Amino acid sequence: MPGFFISFEGATGVGKTTMATRLCDTLKERGHDVLVVPEFSDSLIGRSIHESLTRDPFLRLPPLSETLLVTADRAFFTERVIVPALKQGKVVIKDRYYDSTYVYQPYRFVEDGYHTNKEQVFKWLDAFHEFFVIRPNITFLLQAGPEDALKRQALNKGWRITSEDVRMAEETAKIYEDLVSRDPARFIRIDSYVTTIDAVAEKVLQKTLDVMGKDHHIHAPDLFKEDLSQKTLADFGNGKPQV
Repeated sequence: MPGFFISFEGATGVGKTTMATRLCDTLKERGHDVLVVPEFSDSLIGRSIHESLTRDPFLRLPPLSETLLVTADRAFFTERVIVPALKQGKVVIKDRYYDSTYVYQPYRFVEDGYHTNKEQVFKWLDAFHEFFVIRPNITFLLQAGPEDALKRQALNKGWRITSEDVRMAEETAKIYEDLVSRDPARFIRIDSYVTTIDAVAEKVLQKTLDVMGKDHHIHAPDLFKEDLSQKTLADFGNGKPQV
């Protein structure tokens, strides 16, 4: 598949959206056709997730329902936005992709007292993701110490940090490290707190250009290797695709 695919990951408040926007603007100035994709879609699915995440914790969707919706929204974005853009040769920049599902959804199951663990949820998500996810050429993992990230969140939202917040931030950082160990060639770690925003943006740009300058290939699941939208009913025979 042509095109180039970049994702940004990291805890809330480390600068993912800022870096995605800065990189988009700079690449456009250099003549690239770039599309930035937000975390959740504006579809009914995406709006349902946003409503669940911003409601009182006692009114949130239960973990299984929320995880299925998050996965459905990632699939929606992949099928309707990411794959078509990549086929057109665009640079696609995604603010959080499937890595975030691994980071945050297992915590919900454990938090709500389900008899499961992180590894079991990982296996379940692997089975879902194998069907539709597109592996990014680069995933920038913007990092900060858990307490630094929490301080920025608290400052932006005006809330106090609790011991539970610290515990969740530490667990989030550990899961990101697990993900890096599973696919080290894809991840590029960048410390977003020890330098200026301009310096971080320059580092992100240079790393992107380095990888873009090499031979790269985007592996697409079989689901997306053929454009079924161009077929007619006669191509399917009895209304079913021929395998």
